[in-house]
Amino acid sequence: MQATDVIIKAGKEFVLPVMVSKAGTTIHWVFHTTVYDVHFGIAKLNENNEREWVVANTPYPPSDPQQGKVVIENPGNYYLVWDNTYSWFHEKSVYYSIEIVMPEPTVDEKVDCARVILQDLQKIRQEIVECDEKESAKKSEIAELESHHSEKLQELEKLKSEIASIEESIKKCNEDIADLQTQQTAEKSSMQNLQTLAPFLLEGNRVIAMLDGPDLLRLGCVNRIFMEATRRESVWNAVFKSDSKENLQIVLKNEWVKKRWDLINPGVAAGAEEEAEEPKKEN
Repeated sequence: MQATDVIIKAGKEFVLPVMVSKAGTTIHWVFHTTVYDVHFGIAKLNENNEREWVVANTPYPPSDPQQGKVVIENPGNYYLVWDNTYSWFHEKSVYYSIEIVMPEPTVDEKVDCARVILQDLQKIRQEIVECDEKESAKKSEIAELESHHSEKLQELEKLKSEIASIEESIKKCNEDIADLQTQQTAEKSSMQNLQTLAPFLLEGNRVIAMLDGPDLLRLGCVNRIFMEATRRESVWNAVFKSDSKENLQIVLKNEWVKKRWDLINPGVAAGAEEEAEEPKKEN
Protein backbone atom coordinates (compact mmCIF):
# COMPACT_ATOMS: atom_id res chain seq x y z
CA MET A 1 0.00 0.00 0.00
CA GLN A 2 1.23 3.48 -0.87
CA ALA A 3 1.50 5.92 2.05
CA THR A 4 0.00 9.39 1.95
CA ASP A 5 0.64 12.23 4.39
CA VAL A 6 -1.84 14.87 5.50
CA ILE A 7 -1.73 17.73 8.04
CA ILE A 8 -4.83 18.16 10.19
CA LYS A 9 -5.26 21.65 11.61
CA ALA A 10 -6.11 22.17 15.25
CA GLY A 11 -9.84 21.79 15.92
CA LYS A 12 -10.38 20.11 12.53
CA GLU A 13 -10.75 16.60 11.15
CA PHE A 14 -9.71 14.76 7.97
CA VAL A 15 -12.39 12.60 6.32
CA LEU A 16 -11.63 10.06 3.57
CA PRO A 17 -14.77 8.70 1.82
CA VAL A 18 -14.82 5.10 0.58
CA MET A 19 -17.48 3.55 -1.65
CA VAL A 20 -18.26 -0.10 -0.87
CA SER A 21 -20.27 -1.75 -3.63
CA LYS A 22 -20.32 -5.35 -2.44
CA ALA A 23 -20.99 -7.07 0.83
CA GLY A 24 -17.97 -8.74 2.38
CA THR A 25 -15.57 -6.04 1.22
CA THR A 26 -12.62 -5.57 3.59
CA ILE A 27 -11.10 -2.20 4.39
CA HIS A 28 -7.46 -2.37 5.55
CA TRP A 29 -5.79 0.67 7.11
CA VAL A 30 -2.36 1.58 8.44
CA PHE A 31 -1.42 4.99 9.86
CA HIS A 32 0.72 6.77 12.41
CA THR A 33 1.25 10.29 13.69
CA THR A 34 4.31 12.20 14.89
CA VAL A 35 4.61 13.93 18.27
CA TYR A 36 0.89 14.06 19.06
CA ASP A 37 -1.91 11.50 19.21
CA VAL A 38 -5.04 11.50 17.02
CA HIS A 39 -8.49 9.94 17.10
CA PHE A 40 -9.52 7.53 14.31
CA GLY A 41 -12.71 5.71 13.37
CA ILE A 42 -14.90 4.55 10.43
CA ALA A 43 -18.47 5.79 10.15
CA LYS A 44 -21.54 5.55 7.96
CA LEU A 45 -24.31 8.12 7.65
CA ASN A 46 -27.80 6.99 8.68
CA GLU A 47 -31.15 8.21 7.37
CA ASN A 48 -30.90 11.31 9.57
CA ASN A 49 -27.49 12.10 8.12
CA GLU A 50 -25.86 11.26 11.44
CA ARG A 51 -22.68 9.23 11.84
CA GLU A 52 -22.93 5.62 12.93
CA TRP A 53 -19.50 4.31 13.89
CA VAL A 54 -18.58 1.00 12.32
CA VAL A 55 -15.14 1.30 13.93
CA ALA A 56 -15.31 3.35 17.10
CA ASN A 57 -13.68 6.77 17.14
CA THR A 58 -10.66 5.96 19.35
CA PRO A 59 -7.50 7.90 20.30
CA TYR A 60 -4.20 6.47 19.05
CA PRO A 61 -0.75 7.38 20.39
CA PRO A 62 1.93 8.94 18.14
CA SER A 63 4.93 7.26 16.44
CA ASP A 64 3.67 3.66 16.68
CA PRO A 65 2.03 2.43 13.43
CA GLN A 66 -1.63 1.60 13.88
CA GLN A 67 -3.29 -0.92 11.61
CA GLY A 68 -6.53 -2.80 11.34
CA LYS A 69 -9.29 -4.02 9.10
CA VAL A 70 -13.04 -4.26 9.00
CA VAL A 71 -15.37 -6.36 6.85
CA ILE A 72 -18.32 -4.37 5.48
CA GLU A 73 -21.53 -6.37 5.09
CA ASN A 74 -23.76 -3.52 4.01
CA PRO A 75 -22.65 -1.78 0.79
CA GLY A 76 -22.71 2.01 0.75
CA ASN A 77 -20.60 5.08 1.47
CA TYR A 78 -18.25 4.88 4.43
CA TYR A 79 -15.97 7.54 5.90
CA LEU A 80 -12.53 7.09 7.47
CA VAL A 81 -12.22 9.91 10.03
CA TRP A 82 -9.01 11.20 11.64
CA ASP A 83 -10.35 13.49 14.33
CA ASN A 84 -8.40 16.45 15.78
CA THR A 85 -11.42 18.47 16.92
CA TYR A 86 -10.55 17.92 20.58
CA SER A 87 -7.18 19.73 20.19
CA TRP A 88 -7.32 23.51 19.94
CA PHE A 89 -3.57 24.10 19.97
CA HIS A 90 -1.75 21.42 17.96
CA GLU A 91 -2.02 20.34 14.35
CA LYS A 92 -1.36 16.67 13.54
CA SER A 93 0.70 15.07 10.78
CA VAL A 94 -0.81 11.75 9.73
CA TYR A 95 0.76 9.18 7.37
CA TYR A 96 -1.79 6.63 6.17
CA SER A 97 -2.37 3.80 3.68
CA ILE A 98 -5.71 2.32 2.70
CA GLU A 99 -6.47 -0.91 0.80
CA ILE A 100 -9.89 -2.10 -0.31
CA VAL A 101 -10.13 -5.87 -0.76
CA MET A 102 -13.14 -7.24 -2.59
CA PRO A 103 -14.54 -10.61 -1.45
CA GLU A 104 -13.93 -13.76 -3.47
CA PRO A 105 -16.67 -13.95 -6.12
CA THR A 106 -19.18 -16.80 -6.04
CA VAL A 107 -19.53 -19.38 -8.81
CA ASP A 108 -22.55 -17.54 -10.22
CA GLU A 109 -20.65 -14.26 -10.12
CA LYS A 110 -17.70 -15.84 -11.88
CA VAL A 111 -20.02 -17.24 -14.53
CA ASP A 112 -21.71 -13.86 -14.96
CA CYS A 113 -18.33 -12.15 -15.10
CA ALA A 114 -17.05 -14.63 -17.67
CA ARG A 115 -20.25 -14.15 -19.69
CA VAL A 116 -19.82 -10.36 -19.62
CA ILE A 117 -16.15 -10.70 -20.55
CA LEU A 118 -17.05 -13.04 -23.41
CA GLN A 119 -19.72 -10.64 -24.63
CA ASP A 120 -17.26 -7.81 -24.41
CA LEU A 121 -14.68 -9.85 -26.33
CA GLN A 122 -17.23 -10.69 -29.01
CA LYS A 123 -18.20 -7.06 -29.21
CA ILE A 124 -14.53 -6.07 -29.49
CA ARG A 125 -13.96 -8.68 -32.22
CA GLN A 126 -17.01 -7.36 -34.11
CA GLU A 127 -15.72 -3.82 -33.73
CA ILE A 128 -12.30 -4.96 -34.99
CA VAL A 129 -13.94 -6.58 -38.05
CA GLU A 130 -15.95 -3.42 -38.69
CA CYS A 131 -12.83 -1.28 -38.25
CA ASP A 132 -10.95 -3.53 -40.70
CA GLU A 133 -13.79 -3.18 -43.22
CA LYS A 134 -13.86 0.58 -42.73
CA GLU A 135 -10.08 0.73 -43.09
CA SER A 136 -10.24 -1.31 -46.31
CA ALA A 137 -13.01 0.94 -47.64
CA LYS A 138 -11.00 4.03 -46.71
CA LYS A 139 -7.91 2.62 -48.42
CA SER A 140 -9.96 1.96 -51.58
CA GLU A 141 -11.40 5.47 -51.37
CA ILE A 142 -7.92 6.93 -50.93
CA ALA A 143 -6.66 4.93 -53.93
CA GLU A 144 -9.58 6.22 -56.03
CA LEU A 145 -8.92 9.77 -54.87
CA GLU A 146 -5.22 9.45 -55.71
CA SER A 147 -6.08 8.08 -59.15
CA HIS A 148 -8.60 10.88 -59.70
CA HIS A 149 -6.03 13.40 -58.48
CA SER A 150 -3.46 11.99 -60.90
CA GLU A 151 -5.97 12.20 -63.79
CA LYS A 152 -6.81 15.80 -62.89
CA LEU A 153 -3.11 16.67 -62.78
CA GLN A 154 -2.66 15.18 -66.26
CA GLU A 155 -5.68 17.13 -67.50
CA LEU A 156 -4.23 20.26 -65.92
CA GLU A 157 -0.89 19.75 -67.65
CA LYS A 158 -2.72 19.16 -70.94
CA LEU A 159 -4.76 22.34 -70.46
CA LYS A 160 -1.58 24.26 -69.65
CA SER A 161 -0.01 22.94 -72.87
CA GLU A 162 -3.13 23.87 -74.87
CA ILE A 163 -3.23 27.32 -73.26
CA ALA A 164 0.44 27.84 -74.12
CA SER A 165 -0.24 26.75 -77.71
CA ILE A 166 -3.27 29.06 -77.93
CA GLU A 167 -1.28 31.95 -76.50
CA GLU A 168 1.45 31.29 -79.09
CA SER A 169 -1.19 31.22 -81.85
CA ILE A 170 -2.71 34.46 -80.52
CA LYS A 171 0.74 36.04 -80.47
CA LYS A 172 1.35 34.94 -84.08
CA CYS A 173 -2.11 36.19 -85.11
CA ASN A 174 -1.38 39.53 -83.50
CA GLU A 175 1.91 39.70 -85.37
CA ASP A 176 0.14 38.78 -88.64
CA ILE A 177 -2.51 41.42 -87.93
CA ALA A 178 0.21 43.99 -87.30
CA ASP A 179 1.92 42.99 -90.58
CA LEU A 180 -1.38 43.19 -92.46
CA GLN A 181 -2.12 46.59 -90.95
CA THR A 182 1.35 47.74 -92.01
CA GLN A 183 0.75 46.38 -95.52
CA GLN A 184 -2.68 47.98 -95.58
CA THR A 185 -1.20 51.31 -94.60
CA ALA A 186 1.47 50.94 -97.28
CA GLU A 187 -1.12 49.95 -99.90
CA LYS A 188 -3.33 52.91 -98.95
CA SER A 189 -0.30 55.18 -99.31
CA SER A 190 0.51 53.59 -102.69
CA MET A 191 -3.07 53.99 -103.86
CA GLN A 192 -3.05 57.62 -102.83
CA ASN A 193 0.22 58.11 -104.68
CA LEU A 194 -1.20 56.36 -107.76
CA GLN A 195 -4.34 58.48 -107.61
CA THR A 196 -2.15 61.56 -107.43
CA LEU A 197 0.20 60.40 -110.20
CA ALA A 198 -2.44 58.86 -112.50
CA PRO A 199 -2.91 61.98 -114.65
CA PHE A 200 0.81 62.40 -114.95
CA LEU A 201 1.31 58.71 -115.81
CA LEU A 202 -1.30 58.90 -118.55
CA GLU A 203 0.31 62.01 -119.94
CA GLY A 204 3.72 60.34 -119.65
CA ASN A 205 2.51 57.34 -121.63
CA ARG A 206 1.20 59.63 -124.33
CA VAL A 207 4.52 61.49 -124.49
CA ILE A 208 6.56 58.25 -124.55
CA ALA A 209 4.40 56.93 -127.41
CA MET A 210 5.39 59.98 -129.47
CA LEU A 211 9.17 59.28 -129.11
CA ASP A 212 11.23 57.14 -131.47
CA GLY A 213 13.81 54.58 -130.36
CA PRO A 214 16.89 56.82 -130.03
CA ASP A 215 14.90 59.40 -128.08
CA LEU A 216 13.67 56.67 -125.70
CA LEU A 217 17.23 55.59 -125.02
CA ARG A 218 18.24 59.19 -124.34
CA LEU A 219 15.23 59.64 -122.00
CA GLY A 220 16.13 56.45 -120.11
CA CYS A 221 19.53 57.89 -119.31
CA VAL A 222 17.99 60.81 -117.35
CA ASN A 223 17.12 58.86 -114.15
CA ARG A 224 15.88 55.51 -112.86
CA ILE A 225 12.19 56.43 -113.17
CA PHE A 226 12.52 57.30 -116.88
CA MET A 227 14.66 54.20 -117.44
CA GLU A 228 11.94 51.96 -115.97
CA ALA A 229 9.29 53.80 -118.00
CA THR A 230 11.21 53.34 -121.27
CA ARG A 231 11.87 49.65 -120.67
CA ARG A 232 8.27 48.48 -120.83
CA GLU A 233 7.56 45.78 -123.40
CA SER A 234 4.56 47.59 -124.89
CA VAL A 235 6.68 50.67 -125.59
CA TRP A 236 9.35 48.76 -127.52
CA ASN A 237 6.85 46.53 -129.29
CA ALA A 238 5.35 49.70 -130.74
CA VAL A 239 8.84 51.08 -131.60
CA PHE A 240 9.85 47.87 -133.38
CA LYS A 241 6.74 48.09 -135.54
CA SER A 242 6.71 51.81 -136.34
CA ASP A 243 10.30 53.09 -136.15
CA SER A 244 12.51 53.56 -139.22
CA LYS A 245 15.28 51.23 -140.30
CA GLU A 246 17.91 53.77 -139.40
CA ASN A 247 16.50 54.28 -135.90
CA LEU A 248 16.25 50.51 -135.37
CA GLN A 249 19.87 50.02 -136.33
CA ILE A 250 20.80 52.69 -133.81
CA VAL A 251 18.75 51.31 -130.88
CA LEU A 252 19.71 47.70 -131.54
CA LYS A 253 23.22 48.57 -130.53
CA ASN A 254 21.83 48.69 -126.97
CA GLU A 255 22.22 45.26 -125.43
CA TRP A 256 18.87 45.27 -123.58
CA VAL A 257 16.97 46.43 -126.69
CA LYS A 258 18.76 43.81 -128.79
CA LYS A 259 17.57 41.06 -126.40
CA ARG A 260 14.00 42.33 -126.65
CA TRP A 261 14.26 42.37 -130.46
CA ASP A 262 15.58 38.80 -130.56
CA LEU A 263 12.74 37.61 -128.32
CA ILE A 264 10.08 39.17 -130.58
CA ASN A 265 11.82 38.59 -133.95
CA PRO A 266 14.11 35.59 -133.49
CA GLY A 267 16.72 35.33 -136.31
CA VAL A 268 15.55 38.51 -138.08
CA ALA A 269 17.95 41.40 -138.56
CA ALA A 270 16.82 45.01 -138.35
CA GLY A 271 15.27 46.16 -141.68
CA ALA A 272 14.80 42.60 -142.99
CA GLU A 273 11.05 42.70 -142.37
CA GLU A 274 10.66 45.90 -144.38
CA GLU A 275 12.61 44.41 -147.34
CA ALA A 276 10.47 41.30 -147.22
CA GLU A 277 7.24 43.31 -147.14
CA GLU A 278 8.06 45.71 -150.06
CA PRO A 279 7.72 43.09 -152.88
CA LYS A 280 4.36 42.05 -151.39
CA LYS A 281 3.14 45.66 -151.64
CA GLU A 282 4.20 45.84 -155.35
CA ASN A 283 2.28 42.69 -156.16
